[in-house]
Amino acid sequence: AMLRTLSGREHGVVTAVRTNGFFMQDPNPDGHEATSEGLFVFTSSAPTVDAGDPVLVSGRVSEFRAGAEADDNLTTTELTSPIVTAGAGDATIEPTLIGIGGRDPPPFVISDDAEGGNVENPGTRFDPREDGIDFHESLEGMLVRVRRPMAVGPTNSFNEVPVVADGGLLGFPRT
Repeated sequence: AMLRTLSGREHGVVTAVRTNGFFMQDPNPDGHEATSEGLFVFTSSAPTVDAGDPVLVSGRVSEFRAGAEADDNLTTTELTSPIVTAGAGDATIEPTLIGIGGRDPPPFVISDDAEGGNVENPGTRFDPREDGIDFHESLEGMLVRVRRPMAVGPTNSFNEVPVVADGGLLGFPRT
């Protein structure tokens, strides 16, 4: 797991709150589609922030893998042992549009170069324009809006519903 300490306080806007932390997003994106502007701040107890709040945070960056190591779950980038203070300024984040007029996820390829099926193996190329798993990694922790979502599976135990954008038309000829 990658571990590093933020050298200073990072500005962000709270985009979602959970029982053990919150997601924040950089209000000044770097403009690179391959890099996520979001981060989960692990507070371990109920955070004292609300969605839309500007914040300043510092702490230790790590990769968290839910479940057992043998489960092969993907990691989530998070900030641990955070120091969170109120920020100032505009607390508006525009969601990244997924679908026509925004970013199109790769419709057919999950990953075409993951050796042994593991995207964390050395030599695996990160390509969010070609690999679906990399596309979603490039949006990790960010506020997104799915254009014309269509449910494609049942609600899971986390109350998540799998959806596709534009009624499932992405990747097919459009008229």
